[in-house]
Amino acid sequence: MVTAWLAEPTAPTTAPTTVPATVPATSPVPARPPSARAAAVVDAPARALTSGACPAPAGALHPASPPQGPIRPEDFDQGPLEPDIGRVRAYGEARPREFGGLALVGMPSRIVVAFTADTERHERALVATVANPHRLEVRQVDYSTAELQAVRDTIQAELLAPGAPLRLQFLGAGWQAVGLGLVPGQEALALEYVHRFGAKVAVTLGGHTFVPEGCGPQPEPPRCPDLVGDEPSGIGLELTLVPDRAAIAVGEVGQGTLLVRNLGGRRFTIFTGIVQANLILRATTTAVGRYTGSVAGIGYGLDLEPGEEGRIPILFGAGRCDGRPGSGLPPGSYGLRAVLTATGSGAPGGLLSSETQVTVTG
Repeated sequence: MVTAWLAEPTAPTTAPTTVPATVPATSPVPARPPSARAAAVVDAPARALTSGACPAPAGALHPASPPQGPIRPEDFDQGPLEPDIGRVRAYGEARPREFGGLALVGMPSRIVVAFTADTERHERALVATVANPHRLEVRQVDYSTAELQAVRDTIQAELLAPGAPLRLQFLGAGWQAVGLGLVPGQEALALEYVHRFGAKVAVTLGGHTFVPEGCGPQPEPPRCPDLVGDEPSGIGLELTLVPDRAAIAVGEVGQGTLLVRNLGGRRFTIFTGIVQANLILRATTTAVGRYTGSVAGIGYGLDLEPGEEGRIPILFGAGRCDGRPGSGLPPGSYGLRAVLTATGSGAPGGLLSSETQVTVTG
C-alpha cells in the first residue's frame, strides 16, 4: 500500500521581507527560447562584458538589518507598528517616482523605508507622522519600486510563451533588484539581461549566482556530495530507478519512479519524501549533476507486505555540481542513482538505488 500527499516540483520564489511592499514573485512559467541576439552575445559561461554592466549582488534582494541598539522588551512587539506601516506605505505610494520600498527588518523589528532622493525631507515628514519614530529608518536607494516593477514586467512578457520550453525558475522584484532565476544552461540569456538592465537584476542559473567576467570574483562552483548509503538487499529490499526519459537536455526537468520491492520475509513500512536523484560518473557514487529547482511540501508512506512493491516519484536534472565552472553538465553518458532516506528503513544513512544510464544532450 502506498500513501502519498503533494509531491510535485515547484520553484523557489524571490519573496520580499516581512512587509510585502515590493512586488511578489511569480511561480515558474514557460519561456520563449533565447533570441538570436542573446545567442550571439556569448559562447562561453561568462564571457567578459563589453558594456560595463554588471548584475546586482544577491544581497540586493533583501534590505540589510540595521545595527542593533539598546533593546527594550516592548520593542519585540510588532503590533504597535501596524498603524505606522500603513502610514509609511501610504506616504511612499503617493510618491511613486521616489519610493523605493518598505520592509520590516531586524530584531527587534524596525520599519525600513527607502527613497531615491530627498531622504532627509522624507524622514522629517515620516517622523512627524508615525507613533514609533525610534523604530523607523529611512534609506536612500538607486531604484524606485516602480522602476523595478517595469523591469520585472518586461522580463516576464518576453519570457512567457505558451508551449515553449521552461527557462524560468523564478522571477520577483526584491528590495533593490529583480530576482531572475534561470534554469541551467541559459548563460547567454542571463548575459543579455545583464547587458540590458545591469544592477537592476540579480541573476541565478540553476540556483547558482551568475557573475560575468569583469564583475567581481567568481563564486565557488557547486559540488554535490558523493552518494552514501547502504545496499537495500541487506534489509530485503530492491530499489530500481525508472526515469521518464533516456536522454535529458540541460535545463530540462527529468521525472520518473523509484520502484521499491519487498523481497524479504517481513512487512516493511517506511516514510519518505520525493526523491531527488543525481547524475553520477558511470559505475561510481560520484555525483556530478542535479535537479536545481525546489520541491513543494511532500510526504510518502510505503507499507509493503512480502512480495509487494511501491512507487515513489523522482526528480533529476543536468545542473552541474562537479565543482567545475558552468551551470550545465557537458553532453555525455552518465549514471542515474538515488539515495532513499526513509524513516523506518533501518538504514540511517539511506539506501542506494541501482544505477541506470542517462544521456545528457547539448
